[in-house]
Amino acid sequence: MNSKPVSNASVWLFLSCTLFLACLFFETVILDSHAYQNPHRGIIMLLFGILGILGGQFHWFANPLLFSTWIAINGGRKYSGILCGGLSLCIALTVIGCTKMVFDINGAQDTKIVGLAVGYWLWVLSIAFAMIGAISMKAVPRRSDVLAGTGASTIERNGFVKILVNLPNRSKIGAESMWAKDLGAGNYQIKNIPFCAYGLNLEDIVFAKTLPGGTTPVIQNLVEANGHKTLRVLFIDDGTKAEHIETIKSLKTSHIKFERNDSGQYALDVAPGGDFNGLLNSLEELELKLILKIEMCGARIEGSFDDSLAVSLLQ
Repeated sequence: MNSKPVSNASVWLFLSCTLFLACLFFETVILDSHAYQNPHRGIIMLLFGILGILGGQFHWFANPLLFSTWIAINGGRKYSGILCGGLSLCIALTVIGCTKMVFDINGAQDTKIVGLAVGYWLWVLSIAFAMIGAISMKAVPRRSDVLAGTGASTIERNGFVKILVNLPNRSKIGAESMWAKDLGAGNYQIKNIPFCAYGLNLEDIVFAKTLPGGTTPVIQNLVEANGHKTLRVLFIDDGTKAEHIETIKSLKTSHIKFERNDSGQYALDVAPGGDFNGLLNSLEELELKLILKIEMCGARIEGSFDDSLAVSLLQ
C-alpha cells in the first residue's frame, strides 16, 4: 500500500500529549513562604488539584476536558473537540487571575500565589495545541448525512432496476435505493455496493415486492448471501479527492472493488476469495493515523437491514 503522511490533527495531538507529559515534571505555581519546601509540580496538581473545589476553585477540570479533546480528535469528532478544547483553555487561563491557593500539599490553606512557573505554561500550551488540532480536522458529517447518498454505482445500469431497502430508524435517510438484476418471482440480485444498509452486500439475492401505493420494489428479506463483504470508509484528513481515490485504489485487488458517493464516502466490496482481514488491517493502520474512519457493515438488528434505534437517535 502507498505510504501516506499523518494528518495535521494527529501532529497537534502528539504535541499536545508530549507537552502535557512534560508539564507533570515541572513546577506549576510559585507559592509564598513554606511552599518552596515542596514545589507544586504538575503531577501533584493533577492528582490533588480537585481539592480546590472545596474553596470554589475549579481549574482542575480543565484536565478532563483536555482528555475529552484528545478523545474527540482521535474519534474524528471536530466540533466536540473544539468545544471541549475551548472550555478547557478558558478554565486553564483563569489561573492567571488567582492570587491564592485554597489548599496545598504542605497542609496550609489560602497560600499566596506569587507567580506562575514553567509547568503551568506547558499545560496551557498543551491545551492550546489540542484545540488547534481539533480546529485543523476536516469535519466528519453525522452518519445520517454521510450515508444519505444512494451510492451511484459504476456498474452498467442497462437491464438493471431500482429496488429499495427501508431504514425507518434513520429518519433523515428513510430508505436506500440500489440497482439490482430482476431474477423473477420477486427475487433480485444486488448490483451495487450498499452505502447505508447493514447486512446486505453486492451480489446478494433478496426478495422484494412493490408495496401498496408504491412503484419501486422494497426488500423484504435476504434470500441468499453470496459471500461478499462490505466495508465503508470516510476520510477525515486534509487530503484531496484525488489523493483519497489513490489511497483506495492502492488497496484494490482482483477481489476488491469500490464505489464513492456524493458525500465522499467509499464503500468497498470484498468478493469471495479476497483478503478481507488484510484489507481491514490496512485500513486500521490509516485509521490510527487519523486519516479515515472505518464502518463495519454486518447486520445490526436481527431480521432487519437498519441501524439500531439507539444509535440512530445519537446521530
